[in-house]
Amino acid sequence: MGQGGNMEYRFGPYTLEPAERRISGDGNARIELTAKAFDLLVLLVSRSGQLVTKDEILDEVWQDVSITESNVTTTISMIRKALREDSEHRYVETIPKKGYRFIAPVSLEVAGARPGGEPPQAATLPVAPPKNLSGRQPFTLGIVALSLLVVGVGLWFWHSSRTSVYETLLRNAIQLEAAGDDNLALANLKEALKVNPSSNEALLRAAWLAYEADNDDEATPYLSRMGKSENPSNDTAKAKETQLMAEGLTMLLAGNADGALSKFDMALGFDPNDTDALFHIAEVATANGNLEKADHALQKCLRVDSRNPFCGFQRIETLTYEGHYDLAIKEYARLIQVGSKYPWLDAAVGDAELAKGDVASALKHFNALAESGHALASAVHISASHDGIATVDAYQGKRIDAQSQLKSARETASSGYSKAAYFLLMAKINILYGHKAEGKDDLLNVARLSHSGELAISLARTFAMADDFVAARAILKGHSEDAAALGQSYPAAEQFIDGLEAIERHEMGVAVTQLASSNLIDSSPETAYFLAQAEMEQGDWQGAVDSLNDVLGERGSVVIDGPAALIPLTEHDLSICYRRLGRDADAQSHLASAISMWEKADADIKARIGGSKEATIAIHH
Repeated sequence: MGQGGNMEYRFGPYTLEPAERRISGDGNARIELTAKAFDLLVLLVSRSGQLVTKDEILDEVWQDVSITESNVTTTISMIRKALREDSEHRYVETIPKKGYRFIAPVSLEVAGARPGGEPPQAATLPVAPPKNLSGRQPFTLGIVALSLLVVGVGLWFWHSSRTSVYETLLRNAIQLEAAGDDNLALANLKEALKVNPSSNEALLRAAWLAYEADNDDEATPYLSRMGKSENPSNDTAKAKETQLMAEGLTMLLAGNADGALSKFDMALGFDPNDTDALFHIAEVATANGNLEKADHALQKCLRVDSRNPFCGFQRIETLTYEGHYDLAIKEYARLIQVGSKYPWLDAAVGDAELAKGDVASALKHFNALAESGHALASAVHISASHDGIATVDAYQGKRIDAQSQLKSARETASSGYSKAAYFLLMAKINILYGHKAEGKDDLLNVARLSHSGELAISLARTFAMADDFVAARAILKGHSEDAAALGQSYPAAEQFIDGLEAIERHEMGVAVTQLASSNLIDSSPETAYFLAQAEMEQGDWQGAVDSLNDVLGERGSVVIDGPAALIPLTEHDLSICYRRLGRDADAQSHLASAISMWEKADADIKARIGGSKEATIAIHH
């Protein structure tokens, strides 16, 4: 049996352990398979005896990655070769033009459970026909009672086995989620729900995992099943808390973050030490800009459980948003010291290191995340590592390298939303570094991949950055019904677009008014940066300095949410403003920072420094 009571599929001489991502043969010898081959084998084995269509395989294994059917055929061949399939030992049957079927007998085993979770058959005792019914009645009733007892014991063992299977799968899911492998965690929850379809806990966890993976359409059905599952008379505090958390997540899916936080706070009233609730409060509060509330929830969570990886990760990010980079790095070190070593913590501390300006340390953590991703065959970790390295590339002015990293991130991303977000980030990098045509091509891919209201706001703003104001306004208009749920970001986007169009028309007074108003409604480093551009065009050098310093004051937000290209561009522009104000020492300091960041930049980006009068003066000094 697998270690820790993990689910195992057994067929022929092979043991397949999905949670451990391992398949072994005779003598427990490990068999090597690529990540996709392993995922496809798990899919086929888990649906043994059933036709799995090619479309289902593409959806489940390759998801949104565009491949040809030949890739599937090649992967099936790899599986057959690994299983040493021949004419006598067949495992995978090809159904021409349709798909594949796993045809070998399969048993499912979990520690403490019968194979496959099937109930044992009731024992039967031989009973001779009674010759004298009246004389044999007590004995006959005894036999019946004994038979019923055996049936009862058998059913009790079956129920216990099913409970054990469910609890093992739920425990596996929680452990996998903590390790950052949300996809495999969700797979375990789906199996748990086959055993116990009425578990509100499993349904809620599955909905959260789908939401975290940006699969809102998958999260909603789990939530809708919750009210119909367990006994409505179940009035326990835990049941009420679970229901409130579900209502809060439903509000999040509708874009109502304030309403969600209210529900989570109410849920916490039933169990003030619930670390899951505390984490989700902090997560939503951080995204909503309420860093004080987030930090309060996180500190309480870590007092309850000092090793909690979710709250630890979120605390590193929240401290980075707040500009407390050294504290964020110390929090990472503390988590490692107490034994909370999870690969994706490298992503959070990498952001903190980069926001602090330590490129080498940031890259060290992002590369460590990549190594863990490959070792675990985890697409989530691999995609995040590419994202992190792309952030460093954008920070250094290496636009083409950033483009390559984000392309790799898209190829391993698990949802259309994630792919769209990577295209959006690349669009911003391209536009800020002067490649607006390429940026617009990226934006068209964003529009194709996702219709999320949240992304629509960023998409509209970025079209405006590319000077396509018609497209920007059309996107906002298409989401006008979502305006209330999107909160202040919607009117702020309208004024941001008006402000950029005023810059394009050289109406700097209007531009400054609109962009300042947008930033007041919903502050953003991007808005502050473009406000500074308008102020510089006006000759308001001190106003531009104030706006640009606002950008640098949000370095943590710029690094985490992107685009990191804003940081060196801001340093460069500050050098120009300070030179105009006659503050040469400040000008030289900021230009030296830009030169340092762009030491390895693409040639066209480096030319910004080499071609500027301020740069020449600073370099000669």
